[in-house]
Amino acid sequence: MIEETNGNKVKVKLVMGANKGEIREFKQDVVGQVNPPKYDCCEDMSNLTYLNEASVLFNLKQRYVEKLIYTYSGLFCIAVNPYKRFPIVSRQK
Repeated sequence: MIEETNGNKVKVKLVMGANKGEIREFKQDVVGQVNPPKYDCCEDMSNLTYLNEASVLFNLKQRYVEKLIYTYSGLFCIAVNPYKRFPIVSRQK
């Protein structure tokens, strides 16, 4: 979350991870926009408001945590290999 902007510097409060609550300063050009929470676990990433590397990785992480390892972006299928079998495909005989 952006706390303060001063010239080309931005103070950001971290809201996730081990450093949650910590405030760090970054150059404004390296801080990207984030998608609204309604796009968390988005199935088709081409629908994301902000389609950048950070938002794609965040979406893939959220889907992996929810055991939704398959997603797509437009015409491209993306699969996150969890090195663990999930019962998402059934084999019928």
